[in-house]
Amino acid sequence: MPKSKKQRPSSDNKKILSHAHLSQAEIDDDASLRGISLDYLLEFAWEHSAWDMPTHEVVRQLIVPATAQTGQPYTSLLPAETVGLPTIFVSHSWQNPFGLVVATARKYASSYSHAPFLWLDIFAITQHPGINQMNDLSRLEAAIARPESTTLLVLDEEGRPLIRCWCIFEIFSTLLHAGDRFGKLQVRAGSLVLGGTGEFVPCWDPERLADLANGVNALHAEASVPADKTMILGRLEQLGVVAQRNGVHELNRHLARAVRRGW
Repeated sequence: MPKSKKQRPSSDNKKILSHAHLSQAEIDDDASLRGISLDYLLEFAWEHSAWDMPTHEVVRQLIVPATAQTGQPYTSLLPAETVGLPTIFVSHSWQNPFGLVVATARKYASSYSHAPFLWLDIFAITQHPGINQMNDLSRLEAAIARPESTTLLVLDEEGRPLIRCWCIFEIFSTLLHAGDRFGKLQVRAGSLVLGGTGEFVPCWDPERLADLANGVNALHAEASVPADKTMILGRLEQLGVVAQRNGVHELNRHLARAVRRGW
């Protein structure tokens, strides 16, 4: 029997901060400002029975059809109170269950004194190829760079994000913009209890994932769209972070250290 709403995990009814200073026009024009509330994220997972679905299937079956007529991001369909200035940027692999992203975000956000807004690519960026998507993607780094934003890296037991080009770029962009701020990159590793329960189980072997982190290699990372990898490596070269040292890519050193420190 499906659980009632009272039984569903929630964000504990924490106060949601007001973002009235942001106009709808600003949110529409700038993808970096399109955070969604944790309560809405949970409700989306429950209403669409999306906990066990791979994230790429959530995009294909739910996000793309819902926005097909307008070609706009999913946030354009949401009530104003569920969209606001994000303080958590979520980096994750589309190969993992969508529920792992939701459960990890809920677990991490439990340490906040208020219910935060989260920047999640499948909602904030239009999923229809074209100029609008290119414009949205051009604001991804700005979403990471915002001083009040923390990057939450969602790792599964296999460490899939550590071999995905976009995730590696997001990790390094976080480090680049962290400055002296310790803790801008937060790593949470674990798994999802399958069956639509929304329960998060911490990683049982973090040392194995730490070993995987040591082997992170941006040059060998995977990308579903080859042009994306070319663009990402080009951007990293522009930032001057692709220098070689002793035959080992300096970028990889930074990433491995950052992922280890996140635990």
